[in-house]
Amino acid sequence: MDLVISDIEMPIMTGIELVRAIRADNHLSHLPVIALTSLTGESNKEKGLRAGFDLYEFKLDRTRLLDSVNEAFNKRA
Repeated sequence: MDLVISDIEMPIMTGIELVRAIRADNHLSHLPVIALTSLTGESNKEKGLRAGFDLYEFKLDRTRLLDSVNEAFNKRA
């Protein structure tokens, strides 16, 4: 199974733009997508989840990354 892990702040396309493009593509929309970002705060997290991320994790909390990968796969299974 495939998985996308993306930052939010990127030079050419933001993570928000990326996840929206993935969700709009019939061939990709099934993929679990996790945001891994330094942008903290509930408003940033809510914006990411509304845009289509399955999970939104902070880079500083790397211990959750493996749990998040498993959770994202389970959400899309």
